Amino acid sequence: MNKTFSHVEEVVSVTSVRSTTQAGGAIFAGVREDGTKVIVVASHRSLVRFPVVGESWKVQGSYSNHPIHGQQLYAVSCMYVLPQGRLIANYLASDAAFKGIGPSKARRLWEMLGHKLRPALDDSDTDTFAAILGERLAACIVETWKHKYAEAELVKYLDEFGFDLRTLTKLQRAWGEYALQMLRANPYLMLAFSSWKHVDAVAKKLGIALDDIRRLVGAAESCVNDRLDQGHTVTLHEQLLRVVASRVGEAQAARAIELAVTELAIVRVRDEGYQAVGAAMLERGVETRLLALLSSGQIGRCSERAKVPEISLVDACVSAFEQQHKFVLNTEQHAAVCMATTNQLSIVTGGAGVGKTTVLNVILAVAERQNVPSIQLALAGLAAKRMAQTTGRPAMTVARFLMAVRSKVLEISRNTLVIVDESSMIDLSTMYRILRALPKGCRLVLVGDPAQLPPIGFGLVFHRLAETDRVPRVHLSQVHRQAASTGIPSIANAVRQHLVPEVACFTGQYAGVSFLECGANSVIPGLMELARHWGSDFQVLCATKEQQRAINYAFHDAFGGKNKLTGWAYAVNDPVIHLKNDYERGLMNGTLGRIIDIADGALIVDFEGEVHTLPAAELIGRIALAYAISVHKSQGSQFKRVAIVSLPSRIYEHALVYTALTRAVEQAVFVGERAPFEAAIAGPSEALRRQVAFHLH
Repeated sequence: MNKTFSHVEEVVSVTSVRSTTQAGGAIFAGVREDGTKVIVVASHRSLVRFPVVGESWKVQGSYSNHPIHGQQLYAVSCMYVLPQGRLIANYLASDAAFKGIGPSKARRLWEMLGHKLRPALDDSDTDTFAAILGERLAACIVETWKHKYAEAELVKYLDEFGFDLRTLTKLQRAWGEYALQMLRANPYLMLAFSSWKHVDAVAKKLGIALDDIRRLVGAAESCVNDRLDQGHTVTLHEQLLRVVASRVGEAQAARAIELAVTELAIVRVRDEGYQAVGAAMLERGVETRLLALLSSGQIGRCSERAKVPEISLVDACVSAFEQQHKFVLNTEQHAAVCMATTNQLSIVTGGAGVGKTTVLNVILAVAERQNVPSIQLALAGLAAKRMAQTTGRPAMTVARFLMAVRSKVLEISRNTLVIVDESSMIDLSTMYRILRALPKGCRLVLVGDPAQLPPIGFGLVFHRLAETDRVPRVHLSQVHRQAASTGIPSIANAVRQHLVPEVACFTGQYAGVSFLECGANSVIPGLMELARHWGSDFQVLCATKEQQRAINYAFHDAFGGKNKLTGWAYAVNDPVIHLKNDYERGLMNGTLGRIIDIADGALIVDFEGEVHTLPAAELIGRIALAYAISVHKSQGSQFKRVAIVSLPSRIYEHALVYTALTRAVEQAVFVGERAPFEAAIAGPSEALRRQVAFHLH
């Protein structure tokens, strides 16, 4: 039987992190100030981030004797603190930030200063340290301690007022060592990282009056930022007035908005409403750059096809392509090639199977004949890979492109042709960065389908450009015979036009679109039935995180191998998705892989043919199970077969259904209820609900 001791508080210097859990918990070893050892068991509820060797953590909890591992401290709460007493020497020696301070120098400091060491650090007593370490190391230790002290004090502030300690890194990135000073001067600055309700409650505790300017400005700014989180870049006056009134009262609402404009916390834009300062800058920047491209005029001309003896270079490339591939470009495709090769800015739109890749191949062939360098971009890693395979030319993700330009690894000449595929996925800030990276004289071709989902991030650029007559554009609508054979393009075209198609019941592994009707409780069994028909060559797509989570864990239990990572819901054979851009490993957000082995507390994952080792300590926020993924994450990718969950949800709407359907190459099966499927198709697209101030005059 375990013997539990009374509640205690210990300061522990971390010596090793023994294990971590997917939920965010950890077991770590450390020493107290007297040098005795302790094992801490901390759940995700008590630990805001993983501890690092050398750090000191204040742990509150109870000791208990484990029958196998002996006495352990089970934590109720853990908080990062600066060390006291002898623990300071361990901290200085083990934390890599204190460069040049190893165990021997740290020990000498403790031997010579003892309990005066901490006051000397707090007081930035460079002279005392210079006498022991020399001036260079003294300056280093004092400066580093300042940063550590500022971090610890900021942690205390966040903890005292109940803010999420995981915002620490963001605060430090934004304001550095002055973060605490700024928050004490104006706690409403925390609105960038926390909710209005929480921040306002803290401000009231600090004695800030209800009519204080800081509160009124914060109310208006937070309302605009909340809208930004929903994808909108502009808030109409009546909308803003109504929400601000709910926070500060009707009598103060109008004054709050005017103060926010005066203080430059928000921007009044044209006659349309109000914007966050950053969103306004980005939209105006994108507008200015695109208008500059449009003002450049045409860069050549294209003859009428086959009506003159001497055909143009474009027509010559088209003819060569047609002879090589044994088919003739249709009128729309030929017009798209001419447009893209004679304009600085152009847009090619179209749904599934209409030959956008064919158009890109000819455009690139013309560029090569003109000795014009070209760059192909896509947002998702899989999309970039497919783009390279189908065109036979290099392609890269937008993230890698921007990093290469920023680091000057990639130099772009003034006449470069830049093609961005799946442009409907590009949010406002990413489009701004792309345009800033292009020197004057570049030619830009945006390719995509405005019927698909809007970007995950805020703003709406491609969808708006596809509606304006200011930008040269060609819409491809004629479906290729090969693509039409599956039946998917015809169904997708009906959905695109908000027409509810007739979708047959699922009868097996046949090409086309079908429906496996069932109630919510039978969706996972239905997906299991599909899995038995399809083997491993399929992808489940969902609208909500809750659906993903339930399906992933059910499939993990059913299909995951016996070799599992201890403390985690990962097993050999599980598919996974990478959730962030990792340029060192070359893994992008959205890259899919499969666990092929587990060794030494790490996952061995095959990501699209490249094998990577991911230690357990790095897994949180990096990967997730991918039996089911969101439709947003699937954008830019294609799968031989897809199963699409069809259940009522606020976000199960027209563009999501259309996007999910067009991810399938051979077969798409909707699993669930028909009523939400039909309602989504008949209803408006999410993109139409976004309010933005971006447009070209």
